[in-house]
This record gives sequence, C-alpha cells and structure tokens, in this order.
Amino acid sequence: MDAQHLTSYPSSPEIAACSDRETPIACLELYRTVLDTLPFPVWVKNTEGRLLAVNAAFARVFSASLPQELVGKTDFDIVPAYLAEAYRADDQHVLATRQIKVIEEKIPDGGIEKWFETFKAPLTDAGNEAIGTIGFAREITERKQGEKLREEQLASLRLHHDALAAITQGVIITDADGQISFANKGFEKITGYAQREIVGRNCRFLQGPATSRETVGKMRSALASGQQFHGEILNYRKDGSSFRNELSIVPIADSKGKVTQFVGILRDETASKLASEQLRTYAGEVEDLYQNAPCGYHSVNKDGVFIRINDTELRWLGYAREEVIGRALVEFLSPATIPSFLAYFSLLLKEQANAQTEVEFICKDGSALPVLISATALRDEAGNFLASRANVYDRREHKKAEAERLRQAAKLEAMSRHLVATQEEIRRRLSADLHDRTSPNLAAISINLGILANELAARGSSEITARIEDTRALIEDTAASIREISTELRPPLLDYAGLLPAMESHLDDFIRRTGIEATISCTNRELQPSPEHELVLFRIFQEALTNCAKHARATSAEICLSHQMNGISMSISDNGIGFDSQQLNLAAPGNGLGLINMREATEFAGGTFVIDSSLGKGTRIHVQI
Repeated sequence: MDAQHLTSYPSSPEIAACSDRETPIACLELYRTVLDTLPFPVWVKNTEGRLLAVNAAFARVFSASLPQELVGKTDFDIVPAYLAEAYRADDQHVLATRQIKVIEEKIPDGGIEKWFETFKAPLTDAGNEAIGTIGFAREITERKQGEKLREEQLASLRLHHDALAAITQGVIITDADGQISFANKGFEKITGYAQREIVGRNCRFLQGPATSRETVGKMRSALASGQQFHGEILNYRKDGSSFRNELSIVPIADSKGKVTQFVGILRDETASKLASEQLRTYAGEVEDLYQNAPCGYHSVNKDGVFIRINDTELRWLGYAREEVIGRALVEFLSPATIPSFLAYFSLLLKEQANAQTEVEFICKDGSALPVLISATALRDEAGNFLASRANVYDRREHKKAEAERLRQAAKLEAMSRHLVATQEEIRRRLSADLHDRTSPNLAAISINLGILANELAARGSSEITARIEDTRALIEDTAASIREISTELRPPLLDYAGLLPAMESHLDDFIRRTGIEATISCTNRELQPSPEHELVLFRIFQEALTNCAKHARATSAEICLSHQMNGISMSISDNGIGFDSQQLNLAAPGNGLGLINMREATEFAGGTFVIDSSLGKGTRIHVQI
C-alpha cells in the first residue's frame, strides 16, 4: 500500500456511501486484517492527533501487546515529548497543505532507536474535508548504516588521497603489470613530469643509461615473488638530469592473495648524498685541522687520564698515540710542575668552567717541554665533570725570548746604572774642579784688588777705588754662584757627611734664596742608605724643592725622612696651588718633565713613586725605596 492508495482510501464506495463522519473511520475495520499482515507500521489519526487505528506492526514497534491498546492515545502518550511534538507538527503540516510528506527519522523500536522512512498523507471524506491523517513507515536502519559506512569510507579515502598528495615524497600506485594509475604531487615535483604524462605509463620510463641493471634485476625479482623491495637506484628527470632515488615498493594483494597493485615510495636522495659528501669532507678537514693544528689538543677524564690527543702534541712529546692514551697526564710532567697541574685540575673538577696553568712535559727523549695548558670543563646536565678540552701551547720559544728579554733588560739596567754613575762622577768631578780651581783664584784676585784699593785710596784716587770695590763685589758674587752651581752638581756634604746633612745644608740655601719656610724631620739621624739610593733621594728632594719654588707658589714646605722595615720613606709636602693629579698624564709631551724624572729615578732604583695633589690644596710627593 503506497501513499496514493492511502490518500484515495476514504473515497472508496463503501465509505462514500456513509453519511455519518464516523462511519468512514469505522469502515477501516474492514481492512484491519489486511493492515495487520503488512510488515511495516501503519496508523490512522484524527485531526486532534489521536490514534483511530493501528496495525500489529505499529503496536510491536511501540511495545503494545494488541493494537487496540494504542487506539485513542496521542503521540505524547507513547513517545518522548520531543518526538511527539515533531510528529504533531508533521501531522498539522499534512492537514494544512493536503500534501504527502516523506520523512526520515529515528523511532524507538523495542527500546532501540531505529531509522524509519515515514510517509504521511491527509485522510479526507467524500466532501474532500480533512478528517485525519494516515501514515506508514518502513525501517531503513540498515540502509542508513550503509550510507554512513560509505560516507566514512569516502572520507577516509579523501583523507588518504589528500595525505598522499601532501607528502613531499613521491608516491605512485601501479597495477600488477606496472602501469601507473596514481602519482602524487611529490612524484611530479621529483621527476618533473605532470600527472597526464605519468598515468598509464610503465615505471621504466624513469630509467636511463646509468641506471644500475643489477639493481633493476633485484627489484623485478623481488616483485615477481610478491616480496617488498627497498634500495637505491639512479633515475632521470624529465629535463634529463639524474637523481639518486631511495625506492620502496610494496605489493598489495586481494582477499585471495593475488597481487593486484604495487605502491611505490620515492625519495630524492641527491641533496642528501651531496650534503653527506660535503659533511664527510668537512669532517675530514676538521679532523686534519685538529690533528695538525699549530697547537696541541688533548682531553683527559675526571681521573686526569688521557682519552684523546692530537698529532701535534704527540710530535712534541715524541710518543705514539697508544703510548699516551689511557695513561695519567702527570706521568709526563716534571716533578716540579706537578703541584701546579694538580691545582689547575682541581679547579676544573669543581665548578670552574675554565682554567690554565704552565707546566713542563718531559718528552720521550728526556728533554723538557714548557707548555701553557688552557682548558674548558665538559659537564653533564647535572653539572658532573666528564672531561676537559685543552689547548696546549709550546712555550719553548717564549721561554727563550723571555730569557733573552731579561738578559737584555739586565744589560740595559747595568748600562743605565753605569751611565748614571758616570754622570754623577762627571758632575762630582766638575763640581770639585769648579770649586777647587776657581775659588782660590777668585779669592786671590779679590785680595789683590783689596790691596790695590788701599794703595789707591792713600793716593786720593777715589774713583778708581770705587771701581775696584765694584769689581771685588762681582768676584765675590761669582764665587758664590760657583759654589751654588757646584752644590747643585754634587754637594760635597753628600760624599763627606751623608744624606741628611746634605739635605739640611741644601734646605738652608733654599730658604735663603726663596724666603719659603721649610722644615725637615728625620726619625733616625743615623740613616745610612746605599750610595745609589742616597743619590736618588737627594735628586728627588732637589727637584721637588725646585718645583715648589717655580710652580707651586707655596709659602711653606715640609720634608720627612723615615727608616722602615722595607726601606727608606721620604715625603715632601707644600701648601701651594696644587693641581689635579688624577688628570695629570705624565706620558704626554711637555707635561711634568720634573715629575717624570722623579718617577723614573724612583722606579729605576726599584722603589715606588706616588704624587697626590688637588687644586688649591697643595702637593704631596711620597717616595719609598
């Protein structure tokens, strides 16, 4: 019974003859036997949605023992509200539109939801007035499950297709005879062929003159026996260029075990092979650089045992690699330098990242090899020491150069000392000669002039007498100047009386000449420095007083001498205008020539020279020898 039959049912002769509206509904009992024999649910509702008749299949779906149990009930009495509301809406739509409605919906059947295709049609009387609805439903659960399975299979196929198309490796599918039925974008990109140029062709079109016949034979033999093949083969692109192809072919068999298809996966290894070759070349260069570097390299473990050493260091030591690896580094050190190495290695074993030390290796031939070891500690994630990575520098030439430098420095120092001593001897002699030779003569001239002056005065020659007195005054002034120059060159007291009397004598002359108040104090008057130190201290004292008079504009100065455990200390202070000692650059040309001389003289004598001054606060020079 289809929808057309249901719709036309009320117009049958038996029902059309009835005058009462209820009589056509009652006439449906004539067909109950027919309806009950139908395997699918059938029902009739009035306009209010109440069931007027149902068949046995309908009753079975809704768990009723007899169809009569459901007559008079609404959908709200037999199904959940949300379904009842949907069924009622469908019925009203059919009554309003007088159109058949076909619906696919889930209906509970014995507590299990099943898919049904439902047909609903309006039921009319002879006057074409709607008196209710009639409907039937057939189960389509199996069909819906099949459709769902097909959709899932199609989605899976699309996913696999998209995945194959997206991967960068080339993928092809062939039939059992090797004819290509599918090729992905990766295959097109690797080979340079378009899809239309690939499908339908045999895979052999990628082979060329340099393709290994042996590899091709192995591949065909494996596929003929239904086995997988994996290997590397040289193929050719569309442009004629060759490429290294890592190829994997998998046979696909049907349910009977017959191979129907092959899946091939290609990976272009050209760039990888080139990179590997470059990497091997680079690794060889790095290894050569490590082994033949101009410095030594080695690594030791936490026990100080050699685990690696380069050829350069081995050549220095004169040992073969197997004679060194596995032995403690200290075995190759001179006894005198072992403590230095152990102290350095102890730092590396702790948390220090870098350390260095100078040690002496004893070579295989017994010769000594001075080296500088500069190492970095390698640690695990927990900070535990694993090994050291050390650079080793040959210090033999450095030691020779250092020894030569020290020899030249000592020679230069000896020459400088000799030069200073020679200068001082010349100054001493000049001072003595200037004083001894000129002073008696000038004194004799002054006496003779005095005698002449007396005789001329007796004769009344006053004008000549005055000139003679002027000449005598000039001679006395010249004699005084010669004495001062002699003292500046080399004060005799320094040789005869020592440092302190010479300084006091010079200070008296300084006070007399400049009018600057100055004092000198000494904690030990028996002070007796060496002649060299005595001379340096006196020259600095002289130069400092000269600066005080010429540049400082001081009105007072103070000199202190003291004897300490580590030598003699001298300080010279004034209350002059001072200067910014932090800004003073003694190395700049023209800056503080006297200060430079004082500093160099002090350092030459092995002492320290410190100057402290600030604007408006005077200057203090401290010398320690």
